[in-house]
Amino acid sequence: MLNWIWPKIRGTRETILSLEEIRNIAININHLKEHWCKYRRICHSAEDPIERTHAKDKHLERNFAHIRNPEHREDSKLKVRQFKRNPNINRKITEIKTKRKRNLKDKTLIRNQVKTELSKRVKQEYSLQHASLKTFSKYSSLKFTNP
Repeated sequence: MLNWIWPKIRGTRETILSLEEIRNIAININHLKEHWCKYRRICHSAEDPIERTHAKDKHLERNFAHIRNPEHREDSKLKVRQFKRNPNINRKITEIKTKRKRNLKDKTLIRNQVKTELSKRVKQEYSLQHASLKTFSKYSSLKFTNP
């Protein structure tokens, strides 16, 4: 992300930055500030393996922070690491996840589609009625006097 901002700032320049360049740099920095939370969350997919292991350790630390005994906490984290490295356990976990998926029949799928369409229609009708009631109530608060 910084690759397209940093070359503009870095290095020695003989001239002062123009207003256009300063504006572009400010826009890019504001873009970074807006999306910092999103980019911070993807640290687990970083290219550096050391950063990846640090991110995994932080994640495990957060998961087991409620355990007060430090030795027991380290043992728990070690068990999780060993489970994740064991190929047999990984294979079983993927098998369980695929077995849990629901296989719906055609009849059920059609029935679900009809239900969703009906609920959409009911919501639309309700919103139309509610909107007409709002306009009526807006005008009903006015008091008309007989001339």
